[in-house]
Amino acid sequence: MPVVLDPDAAAVYKAFPEVGVPVATKPYPGQFHGFFTMGKLLREANVAASDIGAWLKGLG
Repeated sequence: MPVVLDPDAAAVYKAFPEVGVPVATKPYPGQFHGFFTMGKLLREANVAASDIGAWLKGLG
């Protein structure tokens, strides 16, 4: 599990699979909190959005 900003987030990440909710993590090295919202400025934000979309489609 990657470094999280808040202990509560770590608890949620651990608890979700225990109740059947799928979770996944993928690090984006060198990025900062909130980078995902900066698609016009950061190529990695668009990569992350595509990765998330593919993951969601894979859920069925």
